[in-house]
Amino acid sequence: MAQGLAQGLQVADPGKIRVLIEDLPSGAQRLGLSQQQVGARVSSNLRKAGIKPVDEAITPEIVLYVQISVVENTVCVDVAVMRPVTFQVGDSVMSTLATTWRKGVSGRANTADYILQAVDRQVDVFCNEFLKANHK
Repeated sequence: MAQGLAQGLQVADPGKIRVLIEDLPSGAQRLGLSQQQVGARVSSNLRKAGIKPVDEAITPEIVLYVQISVVENTVCVDVAVMRPVTFQVGDSVMSTLATTWRKGVSGRANTADYILQAVDRQVDVFCNEFLKANHK
């Protein structure tokens, strides 16, 4: 793993992460997939790896962002880590979230189960790399 990728995943408290599931496109909903299903699946996979999903009211060091795109029978699943960053523009200090790590996969899909399996695989990749970067 490249040093930069490890640094994008290192945190002071590796036990906690906020999960953000992007609104699902109509194509995913037509297959019977819901945002709640995806969120529950991601949270379950994180807990199995020893990573605790935290409430939105808590501001953790990183956010695990999951986006699913469906166009006809092609699906893309992206899993990214976003971190708060602060920068200065003139006299103003700005804050936003920036992506420091990202993995994705695309393929042909015609069932919600296929999409959930793709989410599982990408979250597993994240968990493995995250735990390695944080020596767990």
